[in-house]
Amino acid sequence: VAIFSLPETQVGLENIDPAMLSLFNENTTFIGFISLIAWGLGYFGQPHILSRFMAIASPDDIPVSRRIAMSWMLLALLGALATGIAGSLYFAAEPLSNPETVFIHLAHAAFNPWIGGLLIAAILSAIMSTIDSQLLVCSSVVTEDFYKKWLRPQAQSKELMLVGRIGVLAIAVIAGIVALNPDSSVLGLVSYAW
Repeated sequence: VAIFSLPETQVGLENIDPAMLSLFNENTTFIGFISLIAWGLGYFGQPHILSRFMAIASPDDIPVSRRIAMSWMLLALLGALATGIAGSLYFAAEPLSNPETVFIHLAHAAFNPWIGGLLIAAILSAIMSTIDSQLLVCSSVVTEDFYKKWLRPQAQSKELMLVGRIGVLAIAVIAGIVALNPDSSVLGLVSYAW
């Protein structure tokens, strides 16, 4: 049973350009390919991921944690791929002006407003979770790795807490300014940050 039906101009998978799933095209350079592959390898070096690894209570918990994390990542990546393919089919006749909003538009098209609202709230909760992790990690870097190490090694915890709070505020303002660019894409910003 289909969740939603395709528009009048039905398009099947055979009509979708297979090059969309290819890592290689005429613009792919060797350095570009290595950069794309490095995204997956660099995942484990990200500060917000490392803090999760450091929070593991015992080395004996690592195999279970690894299985849970990799299962979730596989599920998330398959879901992203399925969303992209469904969006390519559903919006083939009238492509979206911003393809990064495909999940929002599919949620609107496929579900009643209550379920669609919950799905969009899930997007917002994922965004908020990522933002707070990134802000806290950046604040910690400013406080511990820069301020305490280079400027004031004798700083007390109260002073470090104030510097951390100012760091969170400053980083949030900078991120807000960067996000104001209407020509930027989420993928472009993430690739720049990566």
